Amino acid sequence: MPNIQKIESSFPSRYNLDIQEVLFGDNIGDIESIELLITIDDRRLNIKELSAYLDFIYQTDGYLSTYSFLSYSKMPRVQIEITEIRKGSILIVVERLLNEIGGQNLMIIFLVLKYLPDTIKATLDGAERYYSVLEKREDYLEKREARKFRSPLKKAIFSDDELNSMSDRQKEKLAKHLNKFYKKNNLAASRFAQKFIKSIELKPVRKKNSHS
Repeated sequence: MPNIQKIESSFPSRYNLDIQEVLFGDNIGDIESIELLITIDDRRLNIKELSAYLDFIYQTDGYLSTYSFLSYSKMPRVQIEITEIRKGSILIVVERLLNEIGGQNLMIIFLVLKYLPDTIKATLDGAERYYSVLEKREDYLEKREARKFRSPLKKAIFSDDELNSMSDRQKEKLAKHLNKFYKKNNLAASRFAQKFIKSIELKPVRKKNSHS
C-alpha cells in the first residue's frame, strides 16, 4: 500500500453525511483505505479542460478541508495528491485511509464527480425547460414528492440505485451539501467529464490479513 499521509484523526461533523455504510455496506471493518479510480479516454485530450477537471477536484478537496481554503492552498502537505497513474486508458488513482478525514472527503469527491456532468449541463441548458416537463407530471405526483425532483442534482441522487439504502431525509441532506460544489464556472470541467471520463469508481482496499 502506498504511504498515505495522515492529516486528522476524526471527521469534521459538518460533513458527516453517513455515506460510508451506504457506499461500502456494513462489513467495513476489514477496509483499510479507499481508492478513487478515474478512467480517462487518452485520445486528443483538451489540455485546458483536463486542467479544469483536476482543478475542480482540488477545489472540492480544499472546500472539504478542516482548514480554510486559503490555508489549504498554501499547504502542499495537506493538498490532494494522485497516488498513481496507470497505463492504458489513463487511470488516475487517489488513495486515502478510510477512517480519516481524507477518506470521508474522498467519498464526497467521488459523488461530486459522479453527478458533475448532468448537474452542470442541466443548469447551463436552462432550468425552465426542465421544470416545464415536471409541471405536466404534478397532477400525478404529490407536491411533496415532486419537490424531490426540482433540481438536476436531486433528480440524480434520488434515482441513483447505489444510494437506495439512504432515507429521503439523508438524500435531501446530501443534495444540500453537494450542491455547494457546482458553479457555472465549472463548465470546462463538466465538458471534460462528458467527453473523456469513461468511469469513476470508489474501490475499497482490504487489510492484508482480511479473508473477504
